[in-house]
Amino acid sequence: MGRGQQPRPRPNASRGKDGLAPHELCALHACQPVLLWFGFVYATVHDMLWFHAAAVPEAIRPQVKPLYFALMHLIGGSSFALGLLGLYVLYGPVRKGVAGAATALTLVYLLPFAVAAYTAVELAERTGAPTAWYNMAILSAITLAGYGAHALSKRGPLAQA
Repeated sequence: MGRGQQPRPRPNASRGKDGLAPHELCALHACQPVLLWFGFVYATVHDMLWFHAAAVPEAIRPQVKPLYFALMHLIGGSSFALGLLGLYVLYGPVRKGVAGAATALTLVYLLPFAVAAYTAVELAERTGAPTAWYNMAILSAITLAGYGAHALSKRGPLAQA
C-alpha cells in the first residue's frame, strides 16, 4: 500500500469478492433488464403499439407513422444504451466503491423515468389514450429501493459520511 492510500475493506462470506453485498447488487441491478428489454422492443417496433395507436386518429396514422417510428427507434436505442451504461457503472465504479457512482446512476435513471411519466400523463389528458405512467413510478421505486439498500450498506454514502 502506497502513501495516502486507504486499505480496502476485507470481504466476508456474506459479500462478494469486492465487498458489495448480494442484496445491494440485486437491488441496484433491477432496472437494467427492464431498460434493455424496453429499448429492444421500442427500437425494433414495426407497427404502432396499441396504446400509442389509441392516441392517434385512424385517419392521420399514415402521416404520423414516419415520425412515430423515428421517435420510437430513438427512444428504444437510448433506453437500451442507458441499460448498458447502467450495467457498466454498476459492475465497474459502483462495485469498486467509487464515491458518488451509485448516486449518479440513480439520478441518471430517475430523470428519464420522471420525464416519461409526465409525458404519459400529459398524453392521456390530451388524447384520452390509456397510458401507463405508473410503470415509471414502479421503476423509480425500484431504483430508489436499490439506492437505499446501497446507501444503508457498509459501503454506501451514509456509512462513508
